Amino acid sequence: MRILLVEDVDIENGLSKIKEAGHTCLVVSNLEEVIFALNNTTWDAVLTDLHFPTKDWEIISHFGGVGAWTGVIRELPSKPLQTPPCGLAVVVMCKEKNIPVVVVSDLNHHDAEYIKIVLKFMDVPIIMDTKDWATGLLLLGMGKDQ
Repeated sequence: MRILLVEDVDIENGLSKIKEAGHTCLVVSNLEEVIFALNNTTWDAVLTDLHFPTKDWEIISHFGGVGAWTGVIRELPSKPLQTPPCGLAVVVMCKEKNIPVVVVSDLNHHDAEYIKIVLKFMDVPIIMDTKDWATGLLLLGMGKDQ
């Protein structure tokens, strides 16, 4: 299976778990790379972190209905100087393209209780306490033993 891994810090751990499970993987680390990958390649699933870089929020508005979510995502509360929750934009894009997606992020670290509510409403599996990429694969039905 082809999996898109969206991560800017814990890359080697995520990549190794995906390869151990026998899948092909591309790692991208910012929102612009995600948008390019989702629009130019077919993916079986996406594992995404929540907080990772973007150069320009306005780039989201050029890709279908995701633009409608830009204002909502930008207005979500966050700590000063904290990276915006770009992972929510990834979730929206995956939902629009019918690509299974799991958020793998230490939400306790990001003090992001509100994110849990949004993801639950969107019916997106989430691993909240640690970046457990292997469990993310299991939630997608793509784990090592599946």
